[in-house]
Amino acid sequence: MPELEKVLAILDENLVPNWDKLRFFVTADYRLEGKTSIEILSSSDSLDSLILAASAYGVHSAG
Repeated sequence: MPELEKVLAILDENLVPNWDKLRFFVTADYRLEGKTSIEILSSSDSLDSLILAASAYGVHSAG
């Protein structure tokens, strides 16, 4: 599943620990309209929002 590999690569780039990766996939996210990442991956929904959510996950801005 290339989409899953892409999302995992993004989470790796953000240095997200394995347990938090699991949490990312099973927890509803407002960026995904309240769906989980697993729901998005297993549906025909656009993956753009999932890629955006993965990109933001684990990134904290200082300031």
